[in-house]
Amino acid sequence: MADSVNTNPVIIRRILGKLREAGLVDIQGGASGGAKLTRSPKKISLKHVYKAIEDDKLFALHTNTPSVDCPVGLTIRPVISGVFDEVDNAVNSVLEEKSLDDLYQEMQTNYTEKYSRTFKELFKMES
Repeated sequence: MADSVNTNPVIIRRILGKLREAGLVDIQGGASGGAKLTRSPKKISLKHVYKAIEDDKLFALHTNTPSVDCPVGLTIRPVISGVFDEVDNAVNSVLEEKSLDDLYQEMQTNYTEKYSRTFKELFKMES
């Protein structure tokens, strides 16, 4: 899997661990092991995946308290917090509308001909 996305296997293990903690995948170790969804891909939204992997909101405010002498620093937090909340709500709304199955269907519709062998191997599809 790490080779497929061109990253270090440790990154994949961390992500799979978070997905397991969220109850989205079961993981079996060993040579014949792997990861398997715990429920239908139609019932797993991208929001489920995002919330499992990401620790916080899309945008976070700086943790340091601004200087009391800076009018911008003192007023920007409540103003920008509202904007960040709107963005976060919009992203979550879009992610909630899409399932893993939606992605799979789009991949099959738009890319199966070009990558048919890869899809068949990856998703263990019959020829």
